[in-house]
Amino acid sequence: MALTFDGFTIENSNFIITAIDHYSIPVKDMDLYKMAYANKSSIATTNYPSKLIKVTGYIQCDDTYSLEAYIDIFKGYLTAEEADLDIDYNGGTRRYTATANKVDVKWTISSKHAYFDVEFICTDPFGRATTLTSFGSETGYTSATLTVQSAIFGTAPIQLPIITITLNTVTGTGDYIQISNDKNGQVLLIYGQGLADDDVIVIDSYERTVTVNGVLVDYLGTFLEMTPGNNPTSGSVTYSDGFDTRNIDIDFEYYKRYL
Repeated sequence: MALTFDGFTIENSNFIITAIDHYSIPVKDMDLYKMAYANKSSIATTNYPSKLIKVTGYIQCDDTYSLEAYIDIFKGYLTAEEADLDIDYNGGTRRYTATANKVDVKWTISSKHAYFDVEFICTDPFGRATTLTSFGSETGYTSATLTVQSAIFGTAPIQLPIITITLNTVTGTGDYIQISNDKNGQVLLIYGQGLADDDVIVIDSYERTVTVNGVLVDYLGTFLEMTPGNNPTSGSVTYSDGFDTRNIDIDFEYYKRYL
């Protein structure tokens, strides 16, 4: 039952975890719209602002003085804010962005065990995989448009694509690149960046950034949000550009996210 917070593994001969409560869904915030003269409501918006994860266990040492030292070490390792909280789960790692909101340590003097209860608040409430999953890839692509449709996995209500475009060679003055979510109409447009051969563009819907050769650039529109499910539930993503000719490599990836 390994758990790591900000690089500190809370599971060894001194720190013993007895329970990790991360199975419940995140806090769900719904805005209800009251329908006039209908004796019913409609859900206007749904948001998942946070998630609580509780960890219980104990600290053990051979003597009292060592235990005091390890209690200090334990509390010191939990001071990071918005850090990675990694939990071994389902044969892989589930990662959260978390802060230790409450740390309770109970110790009876002269005992060689101290018991702890830690409550983490996750500002990114969805657990995510630590490796990327591909849902489309093209090498040496030469057409002005490309539509990719693939099954998207994970149980969080939205999955966030990361699209990497390498311009091997391009010609023409139509300096723009656009991606769109054909299911819900979301569009993101990059233009006026003087795009040229060998440029690498990364559109990262998870981090909400667009970079050209690692440098943040401006964009118009909104980042894409994909619906998990099999085709055609997940929808499709379309790439297009304004170049006269192009030879590009393009990768569509995402981190699976879970409730």
